[in-house]
Amino acid sequence: VPCVVVFDLETTGLNKDRNRIIEIAAVNVSDPSHSPMSTLVNPGRFAVPPPVVALTGITNAMVSAPAVPSFQRAAELFQEYIDEARRRSGGASVLLVAHNARQFDAGFLQAEYRRLGRELPDDWRFVDTLPLARKTLSKNTVPGGSYKLESLAGHFGVTVDGAAHRAEADARMLGDVLQGLVGCSLEGTAGRSIGNVNGSSSGGENIGADPDAELADAVHAMKTYSFSMGDPAKNSLRRQIAGASAPTPLHRTETGRSSGGVNSNTAALGFGATPIVTSVGEDIDVESSANIPESELDDLTYSGDATEDDDADAVDA
Repeated sequence: VPCVVVFDLETTGLNKDRNRIIEIAAVNVSDPSHSPMSTLVNPGRFAVPPPVVALTGITNAMVSAPAVPSFQRAAELFQEYIDEARRRSGGASVLLVAHNARQFDAGFLQAEYRRLGRELPDDWRFVDTLPLARKTLSKNTVPGGSYKLESLAGHFGVTVDGAAHRAEADARMLGDVLQGLVGCSLEGTAGRSIGNVNGSSSGGENIGADPDAELADAVHAMKTYSFSMGDPAKNSLRRQIAGASAPTPLHRTETGRSSGGVNSNTAALGFGATPIVTSVGEDIDVESSANIPESELDDLTYSGDATEDDDADAVDA
């Protein structure tokens, strides 16, 4: 079982190229004794716009204080926290979980790292709880019919101390929401061995008698919505299969076997091996985050006379 770390970012806007991170926080869901990591981030010459100040309470004076680190130092603190979480779990792999991670948080981190001339660590795997929520919960069961983090928290009865729309409070909230979505507690589970991490839906196997069945299903759900920000050629399931097989092109058939004789359902893959298909070789049957209405993602709308250059619509939940 992987170590699960939820994280949240606050930024000066939605565009990862024209905006900057102003706060980052992480919470180790697998180990509550591991104190959360949280820091403001100095965005340099980028000002915090009034709508963001109103939403988050983070001001220009706060992020420009002498003790506030640049993103370079904040990234080191974030990586140190992840490394410590891995150490505490006995070397288990780490999943980094965020709400709308694919379209927002992971992309912002990648853009900030690239401005430093670096890539995200190869072993970082992200989980996006937005498509997981859309797959798990019917829209009419969620307050307001919205999959925003606050609505999901209301659905699961989650309350968190701390200012709303601050990174640590939102990360704590997400940790509880995640456990609601996967249907079990993840505390103390990192590094555990379970009989079937593919859950009850894989291969038709019956794991109903397995005492770890609930946890196995939770791991399977997180695997399904995990992805990597690394080299697509390296992390694509289809390319992994093609590279490991004979030159004969591989084509999926109705039986799930390729024409080259490789059963894609048995490929051994780690978390986030591909954003295209699941770890068991099945196409993900949920709507892309890119097609989700903005009203379900955004908390803040700029004035009606905003233009494209105003970073348009909102700040991530």
